[in-house]
Amino acid sequence: MRYWYLAATCVLLIQPLSSQVTPRHQTPTKNGAQTNQRKEDTQQATTPLSAGDKTINTQTPDNRAETHQRERSREFKWGLTKAELIMATLTAVYVGLTLAYVIVSGRTLRVLSRQGLSMRRQTTHMRRTAFYAKRSSDEARKSSEFTRQTIKDSERAEVLLASAKMDSNSGVTFDGWLELTIKNFGRTRATDVSGHFKFTEVPLLSDSQVNVLNITLGAGQEHVLTFKRFVSLINGQAWDAALRGERVIRFVGELAYGDIFGEKYATYCSGIFNSGSVDFTIEKNTTTRQ
Repeated sequence: MRYWYLAATCVLLIQPLSSQVTPRHQTPTKNGAQTNQRKEDTQQATTPLSAGDKTINTQTPDNRAETHQRERSREFKWGLTKAELIMATLTAVYVGLTLAYVIVSGRTLRVLSRQGLSMRRQTTHMRRTAFYAKRSSDEARKSSEFTRQTIKDSERAEVLLASAKMDSNSGVTFDGWLELTIKNFGRTRATDVSGHFKFTEVPLLSDSQVNVLNITLGAGQEHVLTFKRFVSLINGQAWDAALRGERVIRFVGELAYGDIFGEKYATYCSGIFNSGSVDFTIEKNTTTRQ
């Protein structure tokens, strides 16, 4: 629409130019004297004579014909002088070019609009494609992480308490001791295995803690921990009460270790004395990732 406004404005600006063309009756002459002479002749031919109170028109038909013929001789074509015809032609050409420019611009604008619509559709399609590609990538990444974690869980080291049993050289339980066996049940080695075990819930005569200090356990490898003799840890009355089931003797322990994948784990263990079997039973034996 703005191109049509531009064309109309151009036409309005050109119209005053055509009005500035020299009129057909103002053709300049070559000699000033001849001009004055022609003016006098024309005035004498056209000025009526006065006779008394009556005015006599002395212009003859031959003079009128000559004047008309002279005016006709100045016309070039279609009642226009040469200058007027040139100006009208230029104006028509300029208006035609302006209209052609408007038409071409309108078609170009239509083509650009179609291209813009096509680009918007392509952008929308590409955005959707990128969204689905990202979602597929996220799903593939999650699947890869799950697979990697599954491999880690199946191949990692796993240190647990394998057994807790009493041992004695004389066959007297009070003169015996407790042996704990820790084992790597995983498929790869466990590094920097460390921790401690101790008795609880019973009066002790001395410190009962046993330690594990930074050892390495290969796949399936075991390590045995031995407590002090009960006779040096627990008084006789407490031991007799435990044999009757009137007192609880419990041990607790904690282990920390790493694996070849760089993960850190902790194992928590506990066991209780069973008066019926006169031995210890494992209560808790779990490992967690740190």
